[in-house]
Amino acid sequence: MTELLAKLKAFGKEQQDTSHKELQDELIELRRQLDSIDSCYNMIGDSDLIDSLIYQRIGLMARYEFLIKKAKAQNITSDRIRISL
Repeated sequence: MTELLAKLKAFGKEQQDTSHKELQDELIELRRQLDSIDSCYNMIGDSDLIDSLIYQRIGLMARYEFLIKKAKAQNITSDRIRISL
């Protein structure tokens, strides 16, 4: 019985680690997308395309902020995640 409990505990830890890694990876990808949008502003002259970038950035920011709150609630820390934008 003790062995089964140990295996279940280890499995739960593996699942949590995988979940934390996936959250970190998604935050890093969102940050990359936000940086990419930010770099496009200076290259685009068409106001419609600029509006599109603004709406994309707003959506990405909402998702990023949601995931940051989730990471904080789960006490996830990483040097790979930037909190400030």
